[in-house]
Amino acid sequence: HEHALQATAPELWRYGQHLAGEVTAELEAVAHAIAPGVAWPDLVDRLRGTHPTSEELVGAYAREMERARRFVEERGLATVPAGPLDVIETPPFLKPLIPYAAYQPPGPFADDRTGWFYVTPPGPQEDPGTRERILRDHCVHELASTALHEGYPGHHLQFLHAQAQPRTVRRLIGTPLTIEGWALYCEEMMGEEGFYQRPEEAFFQRLHLLWRAVRVVLDVRLHTAGMSVEEAVQFMMDRLDLARDSAEAEVRRYCCEPANALCYAVGRRELIRLREDWRQRAGPGFALRKFHDDVLSYGGLPVSLMRWGMGLRE
Repeated sequence: HEHALQATAPELWRYGQHLAGEVTAELEAVAHAIAPGVAWPDLVDRLRGTHPTSEELVGAYAREMERARRFVEERGLATVPAGPLDVIETPPFLKPLIPYAAYQPPGPFADDRTGWFYVTPPGPQEDPGTRERILRDHCVHELASTALHEGYPGHHLQFLHAQAQPRTVRRLIGTPLTIEGWALYCEEMMGEEGFYQRPEEAFFQRLHLLWRAVRVVLDVRLHTAGMSVEEAVQFMMDRLDLARDSAEAEVRRYCCEPANALCYAVGRRELIRLREDWRQRAGPGFALRKFHDDVLSYGGLPVSLMRWGMGLRE
């Protein structure tokens, strides 16, 4: 009800299971192409050893954000409204709340249209082992998908469009099904358009999708099928090769926010379906930019309401 989604829990569970299996097979194939004979979890571990230094981290993200923005403009993938995205080190007072990185959009009624992407490098007080562990989460091969997810054409672009809407509802009302679904959809769409420069970047994009597929399965099973917390933690460790502390933190989040974790992958699915229906109606006149601008004009409203507004009701 919250996300205006018609799908039932059993259908969502089946979708998550199918997507996880499909993406795992893709990861195995891509891993074989990059490093024959190396299992995909081992390749992830190996590739994460290449990362910027603490001093280089903010600049590395800023360059990828700018590259993504230029790519969207040059390829005509969506209208890019005015509104800077500042990539900065997380202010000290926010570091306890943002141990990794986070995007902060401009306020819906603010005159200032600046968005902020905060990056938290490991501090000089950290021991070498902790510094290395933190920096591994900023692998150079993941920067591209993270930058486009958070910046262009992901969250920042979507929030700029929402803020520009004359209707108050479209500025204010949003669901993570649309907001996170749009950003995850963009990770895949940008790959289709040729944004990723190396096979390793495409490999990590599929890894991110597997993570979101597993979230669908766990979200449904934890809240409707009697799965225990320990079972969910073990499932994440087995399917994603996560360390126990990371898996426990993820599962705690899923328990606290029912029907939020499934929004990423399910929102992506709903947007892909909408695009195909929009394409069929447009026929030879289909243009990706027109579709994206139409979607963005609804802000963060549920995809089912977009579909209704576009005259594409199922």
